[in-house]
Amino acid sequence: DSLRRIIEALYASIPAMSNAMLLTAIVIAMYAVMGVSFFADDSPEYFGDFFQACFTLFQASTGDGWGDVVRDIWKEGSGGNPSVATAFFVTFMIIVSLILMQVLIAVLLEEFSNVSNTKPRESLTAHFCLRPHPFQALYHTCMQCEDPADLRRKILLVFAQVVAHTQTSSP
Repeated sequence: DSLRRIIEALYASIPAMSNAMLLTAIVIAMYAVMGVSFFADDSPEYFGDFFQACFTLFQASTGDGWGDVVRDIWKEGSGGNPSVATAFFVTFMIIVSLILMQVLIAVLLEEFSNVSNTKPRESLTAHFCLRPHPFQALYHTCMQCEDPADLRRKILLVFAQVVAHTQTSSP
């Protein structure tokens, strides 16, 4: 049941997560354009073109080795002004890693909270439109039969009830 609630929360959070991820991608793209214009000559392995810059900034947003990238840019000179690289990366890390990544987590937590506040069957029908199979009771009854004769008796009993219900329901 808990796994089902997690899946429901992930399913319900897709629209909000898409918006937050799109906003993060836009910020990364803006910083990639600035990074190419600032650092392409000094660090072409990190900011040689737009896609390399996007990859470098995505890597930096995860916290993976972004300090090494900054140190390499400082060594290369960054146009003779390491304060540009410092300001660039500090603002990027604050905006993307500290703010936008927390927005993604907040969206997920909100959906987990919404799913945990709803009744289990209510949330299933709301998200997936699941209904029990009409023959589920018949199947369950037949699976509890002990031998073929018992199965035959139960099938005849169910058939008689269906016929009786059909005759009383018709006008």
